Amino acid sequence: MDNESIKSVLFIKIISMKSAFFLLFITMFLCGNTNAQTGSAAVPEGVVYKTCADSDNLKAEKILRKELSDSCSFSMYNQLLFVGPKLWLRYKDVPGVGDIPAGNLTCKVPVFNEKGKKKGTQDLTGKLIQSQEDFNVFWKQVLKDFKGADITVRKLRGDEMAYYWAIIFFDIEEPVFALECASYTFLFDMNKNGQLEWIEQLN
Repeated sequence: MDNESIKSVLFIKIISMKSAFFLLFITMFLCGNTNAQTGSAAVPEGVVYKTCADSDNLKAEKILRKELSDSCSFSMYNQLLFVGPKLWLRYKDVPGVGDIPAGNLTCKVPVFNEKGKKKGTQDLTGKLIQSQEDFNVFWKQVLKDFKGADITVRKLRGDEMAYYWAIIFFDIEEPVFALECASYTFLFDMNKNGQLEWIEQLN
């Protein structure tokens, strides 16, 4: 093989190596971004948080946005809906919603000191919605809370995961969203069919 041929072969190998390193870099970059988008990097120690496919999250978000709009069809109910203690503390005094008779439950809610360290728990009452009729009454109040508001849908932050993990009895599993408007931040935990399983007020 002459010198020119050797140079050509070496040049091709160098280009191939550079391409391989470039592809490796892109792969690592995308993987890093995927972890950041799912929030897995922010999962607090001891909390089990399971991600799902982006397509499932997008499907659930689309349903959630529809059901918070004028096109609401009250289709997110699926036999049982847990209402967290912070939200129920406010809703229990709302006429109609607070009159839902059955389904009172007790949640262990973490209590933190001034430095943000957990110092114990307190018992607060939540609610278990057990019929489509009760869900419709309940959801109409949720619609009032968000009516006309600019809404942001995002993944849970670490402190929100820690709070939610403390009051439930199962792993946190996407699709689960924090939904923000000027007045409130709500947590919506949905199944992959877009039906609601838990709802709570975070702020």
